[in-house]
Amino acid sequence: MKELNKTANAVYSLRYHLIIVVKYRKDVFNNDEIVEALKNFNNSIAGDYGVEIINQECGVDHIHLLISTKPSTDLCKFINILKGH
Repeated sequence: MKELNKTANAVYSLRYHLIIVVKYRKDVFNNDEIVEALKNFNNSIAGDYGVEIINQECGVDHIHLLISTKPSTDLCKFINILKGH
């Protein structure tokens, strides 16, 4: 059964699958230390914006994020922060 979240006047389940690709598809995520640093950074940014990262996995040139948010979350701003750093 899907998990439903509730507020005072809404019931929701917002989940997004983001795929963020490295510029020019360069192979930068082939070092475990870099991958762990990226995952820790993503978790800290997500905490600041009230976003829950359900799962995150890296390929050599991209990262997959499965996130859950509230309806009031500014998703565009969150994604731009992730992509900008």
